[in-house]
Amino acid sequence: MQNALSKFRAYHRDITVLPQRSAVVLADFPDAVLVLDESGRIVFVNETCGRLFECETCQLVGLSFCELMPSWRPSPAFDINMSVGHGFQSCWAKTMSGTDFPVDLTSSCVVVLDSNFVVMSIRDASTYYQRVTGLESAVYDMTQMIAHLKGLVNTDPLTELLNRRGIETVLVRELAFAQRNRTDLLAALLDLDDFKSINDTHGHNVGDIVLKAVACTLKQTVRSCDWLSRVGGDEFLILLPATSLIEGAKAAERVRMRVCAITVPLPEGELRVTGSLGLVALSKQLSSLEEVLEASTSVLKASKCDGKNRITIGGGSRSEQEALCNVNQLLVDSDKFHAVSQPIYLLADQSIVGYELLSRGPEGLLEFPNDFFRVSRENKILTTVDLHCLKACLAHSCKLPDNARLHLNLFPSTIVDVPPEHLLALLQGDSHQFCIELSERLLFSDSTSLRTKTRALKEAGILLAIDDVGFGSSSLEALILLEPDIIKLETAFLRGVVSEKSRYNSLHRFVDVAHALGAKVIAEGIETKEHLEVALQLGITMGQGWFWGVAA
Repeated sequence: MQNALSKFRAYHRDITVLPQRSAVVLADFPDAVLVLDESGRIVFVNETCGRLFECETCQLVGLSFCELMPSWRPSPAFDINMSVGHGFQSCWAKTMSGTDFPVDLTSSCVVVLDSNFVVMSIRDASTYYQRVTGLESAVYDMTQMIAHLKGLVNTDPLTELLNRRGIETVLVRELAFAQRNRTDLLAALLDLDDFKSINDTHGHNVGDIVLKAVACTLKQTVRSCDWLSRVGGDEFLILLPATSLIEGAKAAERVRMRVCAITVPLPEGELRVTGSLGLVALSKQLSSLEEVLEASTSVLKASKCDGKNRITIGGGSRSEQEALCNVNQLLVDSDKFHAVSQPIYLLADQSIVGYELLSRGPEGLLEFPNDFFRVSRENKILTTVDLHCLKACLAHSCKLPDNARLHLNLFPSTIVDVPPEHLLALLQGDSHQFCIELSERLLFSDSTSLRTKTRALKEAGILLAIDDVGFGSSSLEALILLEPDIIKLETAFLRGVVSEKSRYNSLHRFVDVAHALGAKVIAEGIETKEHLEVALQLGITMGQGWFWGVAA
């Protein structure tokens, strides 16, 4: 063996490893390496191997390989006399101090001066897999960092919306999609009204708070398929894929209303903001963000010139433009209105004691009350439209059981503007009992003039209900002055009572006050069995809501 060892040491730097035929300098190899002769004795080890087995390298030379690897068994295909043999195994090794540890072995047969040797590369499996795991973790962290950096390139750091670069990338893709699928693509440019005065008066920190509040509101308002971006100081661009101009007008109006509802608390009081919008249908020939901004800005300017806090619409087909321009004509046409009804239940046995009639406007952009009443108010035709709704509700009443109590919604301004005799004339000849509902949030600060008109209606047998009680701070003065027969609790108030004990106690006291005023209480917004049970516990006798189904 000494002869073989001398022969190997003399020529180990020129070893040919088969079958790769590559030269290996074993002494500098990063893994532990040892060499076996034909009898399985160790004839060479490198320094790494000595450290792995916790001894001097000279202590390993001459040992049988099986002494270091008690669990090692050569595979049937392994034959040291076959100069081209090689293999891989996992087994347990033993240090010179007797400690077992897992290793991975890679073996290759080599030829040196016509003598066969086996080169064993030994890797500590435990530390190796720790290094691999650490490397994988580092790669994952690097991947996350790269994704974060890419996000920073395309994202506005203040609002976390897309920046100009980000929305331009999206725009190219959405324009191609719209052209390929022949769908509409709309752009709405929102510009906050008088934002410069906010910065000048309250400072840029407050301005940043407003911008972040607007961005948060936009995220909660648009669809998941829509795209939001901040393209200027206080300008936000919204892309609406596969959206008609009528649908886009509804979406833009939702955005305008939600922005109007934003409040920023300040030491000197609440700060409110409004925004103007320009909505355009994008031509398939557009190819850049600058073209889109130019088209939408020219439309936005009209909103600013017309008084701000409004929407101007450009582009679209002729029929769509005519539909949007003829809003007034739609609203003054009483035939465009209809009504649906929602039952009011006696909570004790869930029997129907009445119906609330809910008006609906022209199909499309102005179908729901929040939309057509807003437009009516802006165009100073609110009373006319309110009377159209009343007539539509009365027309629907013939579908409901005779002698049922019907609840009709009217604006306080309509009660004041229209003589009681005219309202009573509309209600005469009907076998139903009527209850006029007035929203608490729309009551005048001075209800004296309203009281005179409602008293005339009550003397004629019409019941009076105050709706939406619980919206903000309820006015006990108005409740005492108007002497309502029924008080209706606002929808969200009951939901809050279910989860908050303090609100439950407050509402319990309020119900006692209502009963002391001689008014019955109706809970709106009962949607679950839990809502129903809480209402009964509070002593509320009547209710309505989706728990029994939608209005029809």
